Amino acid sequence: MSKQLATLVPLMLALACGGGEDTNTGTNTDSGTGSSSSSSKTAWDASKGTATITGTVSFVGETPRARPTKITEAHCAAHYGDGQAPDETILVKNGKLQNVVIWIRKGLENWKFETPKTSAHLDQDYCRYVPHVQAIQVGQKLEVHNSDPVMHNVHVVSKRNKSENFSQSTKGETKNRVYKKREVAIMFKCDVHGWMKAWVAVLDNPFFQVTGEDGKFTLAGLPAGTYELEAWHEEFGTQKQTVTVGDKDTKTVDFKFQDN
Repeated sequence: MSKQLATLVPLMLALACGGGEDTNTGTNTDSGTGSSSSSSKTAWDASKGTATITGTVSFVGETPRARPTKITEAHCAAHYGDGQAPDETILVKNGKLQNVVIWIRKGLENWKFETPKTSAHLDQDYCRYVPHVQAIQVGQKLEVHNSDPVMHNVHVVSKRNKSENFSQSTKGETKNRVYKKREVAIMFKCDVHGWMKAWVAVLDNPFFQVTGEDGKFTLAGLPAGTYELEAWHEEFGTQKQTVTVGDKDTKTVDFKFQDN
């Protein structure tokens, strides 16, 4: 084999195999399969959206005991009085479950939705991520902000998007991130302050909501059709239900979670 050919062979093999792929790790992720290619989708027409899906997410049984964590950072400990970080993993009030992501998983594959021009926000405030759970759209800018006069590190744990670990040492510091693949959900944590954790669901359509204290949700402006509705909770996983709605129709879909 000539010297020139010997040099070309490894190069051709490297190009054929590609440069490798991120082997990001994470939990509670979404395979994202079943979506139509962007070229075959129709631009979203809001005039088609006259249907509504509404419901409530409840918790059945005795609510698990909260697990607050002693805060070691003086600036933050003083804010909470008892020096303990609140446990936001399972929040139940009057039998209703908070921080559940409700979204349309299937049924909107043929529509192409614009990326929101507004930014979503994830703050580090008194050694706590705010909000604890949120949902954004694919391609939407997420502003990660530090409101504390102490250093945090932002450890992003993702399977389908980019896992990374970066520091924010100055009060007022902001870094922007964009996630291009659907994922339910990306975990954010701080390795400096181990009790800090948050979840960001990245979704491929705008029909989603995160439940508040009353456990209620409303997805309005849907076109008539059959949909797979998914409810995701960081501790209890996912539930799915299928519902069909007609023009100007409203259907109620309730979810019930329990501690296994």
